[in-house]
Amino acid sequence: MKQKTTLGVLGLAVNKQGQFLITKRYQPDTPAWHNKWNIPGGGVKFGEDPEDTLRREFWEELRVKPRILHPLPIPVNVIWLDKTTHANIDLHILLLCYLVDIGNQTIDLTHDPEEETSAYQWYLPNELDAVDCLPQTVETVKKALSLVKQHDILSKLC
Repeated sequence: MKQKTTLGVLGLAVNKQGQFLITKRYQPDTPAWHNKWNIPGGGVKFGEDPEDTLRREFWEELRVKPRILHPLPIPVNVIWLDKTTHANIDLHILLLCYLVDIGNQTIDLTHDPEEETSAYQWYLPNELDAVDCLPQTVETVKKALSLVKQHDILSKLC
């Protein structure tokens, strides 16, 4: 079985109400990922700085510009075995998840060039247990909530 490791960057936006922005993935060619809720972001292009990836992905998918709230990302490790994705490959995805602020910007999903985001919603962390999320999404939000509390991040939002 072929194996591949990829690096991606996520941006977990938080608002003044302590809600986190989660997006719904549109990827019908991969049923394991299709219509699952996740933290917005995407893959790092060759030679691209992770923070540039974050800005590019947020602009492409949501048409907003994120502001990083905490300098260190939350590391996320996900393994997708071929029996789950049926892509003839075992996939190891390493993700760097930044805690971000988008202020009062208006999210616009109509310009997503790959049309990979079909919806978005602001959730309180305890609401996510009832949401059909990709692996590690809920756990990452819980880690981010700990950072928000520890560093009083809500007071730093626009």
